[in-house]
Amino acid sequence: AVVSTQSTGMKIFRENKTLMANRDSGRIIKLYNKLATTFYKFEALWLSNWSATVEPIRSALRATLLVRDKDGKIFVNMDPKLLELIQETKWLLRLNCSVPEGARDVLKQEHRVKSYVQRLKQNVKDMCRVIDLILPAVKPVLSSQLHYLYSNVQPGLVTLTWNNVNIDAFLHKMTVATDELEHTNAAVQQILASEVEVHLQEIPGLLFYDVDHTSRMSCEEFVTSHETMLQERFSQLTHMITQVQSGLFNGVMSAINAANRSGCVKNMPDEKLVASVLAEYHMRINKSYLG
Repeated sequence: AVVSTQSTGMKIFRENKTLMANRDSGRIIKLYNKLATTFYKFEALWLSNWSATVEPIRSALRATLLVRDKDGKIFVNMDPKLLELIQETKWLLRLNCSVPEGARDVLKQEHRVKSYVQRLKQNVKDMCRVIDLILPAVKPVLSSQLHYLYSNVQPGLVTLTWNNVNIDAFLHKMTVATDELEHTNAAVQQILASEVEVHLQEIPGLLFYDVDHTSRMSCEEFVTSHETMLQERFSQLTHMITQVQSGLFNGVMSAINAANRSGCVKNMPDEKLVASVLAEYHMRINKSYLG
């Protein structure tokens, strides 16, 4: 390709009789031939070396779609060299260079590969975003949806490669599982915010001893007044705690019902894990009225 490009300029030079009649034309032609030979050897050597890399790079299509790093984070497992090979093949063909059949095969998959890379990156990004939104105390309640999501991601880490024909189905399952987890988490957190957190914030403001310094009363009146007040405050506190427990129950049931509706989540939240969530909020209740 380099030599053919240069020969065009030399053809114009040879057709100009005035230039050819110059006594330096012979020296120029010799210089051209020397450069052409050098370029030809370089081009042949470069193409040979490049062709030798095609199959090793092409083997990246047999890699799994996803991979975990040492910290457990999931990434799209696409070798950048494969995308470079696609671009290089495209330009070499435009220069009328001979390229291996393997490179042509990779080029034919350009749109398919690039499309899957972008879709997988978006799916992984959405999955990580949704998981990060889950409160640590709520994770046990959503264990079934998390298990379902991870089970749908697992094929991309173990069996599915870029040559597989089931990538679209894999992406669909991953998207559905991520959406289910996001919607369930949003519903649970909405319940906790409106039925639990609001009462937890009210409890610290509940005074069990409130002295009115503007009025005088006897000891009997003081005892009677404060007994009445304590009964009222205790009743209010009991109501708040009941509301918190009811909200926790509604949140747990919301997660379980969502798992049942999905029709594909077999593992219900572990009872011990759910109990740990309830214990966490009961501890917060204690802190609220003691602090």
